[in-house]
Amino acid sequence: MNARGGGDWPESVNEALDVAVNKLQWGKGNDTRRIVFLVGDAPPHMDYAQDIKYPVTLAVAKQRDILVNTVQAGAARDTERVWQDIAQLGNGRYIPIPQDGGEVVVIETPFDDDIIILQRDINRTVIPYGPPKLQKRTEDKTRQLATVAAAAPAAASDMASYLNKRARTSSEAVTGEGDLVSDISSGRGKLASLKDEYLPDTLKNLTPEKRQAELDKQMQARKALNDKLTALVQKRDSFIAEKRKTETPKKASSFDRVVEDTLKAQIKR
Repeated sequence: MNARGGGDWPESVNEALDVAVNKLQWGKGNDTRRIVFLVGDAPPHMDYAQDIKYPVTLAVAKQRDILVNTVQAGAARDTERVWQDIAQLGNGRYIPIPQDGGEVVVIETPFDDDIIILQRDINRTVIPYGPPKLQKRTEDKTRQLATVAAAAPAAASDMASYLNKRARTSSEAVTGEGDLVSDISSGRGKLASLKDEYLPDTLKNLTPEKRQAELDKQMQARKALNDKLTALVQKRDSFIAEKRKTETPKKASSFDRVVEDTLKAQIKR
C-alpha cells in the first residue's frame, strides 16, 4: 500500500490509536490476546484540539490489556522518539523497518490451488441470516476469497488456512456473525427460535422439517470439507516451515516477518 495526501509531515496518529483502542469491539476474557500494531513514518499531530492524545489512549489500553506495538517505516528521528514512547507506554515493542516495508516474504506452495478450491466449496455452505444488512455483509464476505484468489493465490490460501484453524472450534467459514451453519453448529443459536424475516429466501418458504434438513445437509458438507482442508493446511504449513529455513537474513527485517515474530512472542507471554 502507498499512503498519499495530507500535505504536511505530522499525521493523525492520535486519532488512529483512539479508533484502534476505543472504537473497535475487542474480544474479552483471559483466553484472548489484544494486540495493536501502529505503522507509520511520521510523528503525530499534537496540535489538534479535538484529538485524544496518545498517552491518555495508551492508559486506557493498559487497563484493557491491549498491547500496542509501533512499526516505524524509515529513519526519521522525530518519529523514532514518539514511536519508542508509544511502544513503552503501550507495553509493546518498537520495530524499525525500511521505508518501503522491506522485502516482504510471499511463499507459494503446491497446495494453494487445492486449498482455494476447497474454501470455495466451504463458502457455498454458508447460509446468511439475520437483519438484511447482516445478510448482505455475510454474502460479501463469502465472495471476497474469489477476488483475492484471482489477484494473489498465496494470500487466498493463507486466508483459507486461517479460517480452517478457526473452524476447528467455531465452525466458521467466514469471520463474524451472520452464518446460520456456523452459529447452529457451534451452539450459538437455534433454528426454531429464529424469526422468519431473519431467514434467507432459500429457507423462509420451506416447512420447519425441510429447513432443518437443509441446514443439516450444509453442516455435514462443511465438516467433511473442513476435514479435507485441515490435511492440506498441515502439508502447507510444513512446506512453508521448510522454505523459511533457507531464507536470507535480509528478509528477517521485513514487515510481515517482524509482525509474525512479535505476535508469537506476545501470545506466549
